[in-house]
Amino acid sequence: MAVCAPRWVMSSDLTNQPKPPTVLIVDDEAAVRDFVRIVLTHAGYSVHSAADAKQALEVFQADPERFSLVLSDIRMPGRTGVELAADLHARTPNVPIVFMSGFVGGTAHQPVALPAGAVVLEKPFTLDTLLHVVKQAIK
Repeated sequence: MAVCAPRWVMSSDLTNQPKPPTVLIVDDEAAVRDFVRIVLTHAGYSVHSAADAKQALEVFQADPERFSLVLSDIRMPGRTGVELAADLHARTPNVPIVFMSGFVGGTAHQPVALPAGAVVLEKPFTLDTLLHVVKQAIK
């Protein structure tokens, strides 16, 4: 799958930083992971990805302090994104986590209980929405 992001996606405030923010993407759908990775990379973020919670924990544990944000699907085979978030927060309490979900209707309609104040990015989302939510979560 080839996705070309328009030039305006580039964020000059990120590309001029010596160390760009690092985002961990966790989604069992390869197309979603690839799309988000391409968009965020073009916007100047450093990106790592994982296909499930187990792989995400391995990537995260290698260097937990490097991650500025975790962007995780809620429903995945094995463990949920909510369970992953609990594990990550046990190790690094301040890492922001944004959940992605194909279930529309906000936090009340999710298939699993979400933590209080959880940020949910509803699929499908636009480039602008993705970039806005990521930027706000990292602030």
